[in-house]
Amino acid sequence: MILQRQGGDLPVPEDYSIFMAVADKIGFDSRGRRLFRSSTNGQQTQEIDSDLPVIIEEFKKFLKEVWQNNVDK
Repeated sequence: MILQRQGGDLPVPEDYSIFMAVADKIGFDSRGRRLFRSSTNGQQTQEIDSDLPVIIEEFKKFLKEVWQNNVDK
């Protein structure tokens, strides 16, 4: 995804933080079938195998710790 900031003449700082993440697993395979996590003994669990919840938590952490600190300056 490529995003372009809109805002006309708003100043852009020379040095600022950007959040990026790569989801290797999204809970589905290339044919749209659900993927489930495997337990330590190799058995399939009912938990969807997805990186998205971890990415969401990391993004929330970024907003709270990094981005918000820059806005307050």
